[in-house]
Amino acid sequence: MQIGRSMFEANHAETFPFKSKEEAEAYYEESRLVVCHAGVGSILGGMTRNKPLVLIPRTVLVSDSNDDQQAIVAEKVRRMGRGVVVGDISELCDKIREAERLEFPPYVKSTALSDFVADLLLRISKGERPGKGRRRLKNKSPPSEIIWIEKESPS
Repeated sequence: MQIGRSMFEANHAETFPFKSKEEAEAYYEESRLVVCHAGVGSILGGMTRNKPLVLIPRTVLVSDSNDDQQAIVAEKVRRMGRGVVVGDISELCDKIREAERLEFPPYVKSTALSDFVADLLLRISKGERPGKGRRRLKNKSPPSEIIWIEKESPS
């Protein structure tokens, strides 16, 4: 688990602050699914390698977050059929099982997600609040910026 600057201690996983780009790419390659926050870099790391995604938007992990851009991006990825979205951390195990059942065609390079994010950021820069009025997600959790990459089971 990449935990950034937090002091989170996992009971059933190795934790580390940060990995180099090359090390992170190796983890993505070895994984069978990716559990991550809903940042575009993490999403693309799994999506481009055809890994099912379990997305935990920042608003799930940080109760004082009024920025739900990650929730909006996570929902877009869910609608693309490439991942599932955790709305409450208590759902995590069920969402992992759900993601394991996802079936989708091999990734084809596309600008659909980047175009969506660019439009979202443009709207925000103009003062719009794209997610305003959305249901607030609950905080019951470890700190943000956690990336969990589950390795393939040996066969």
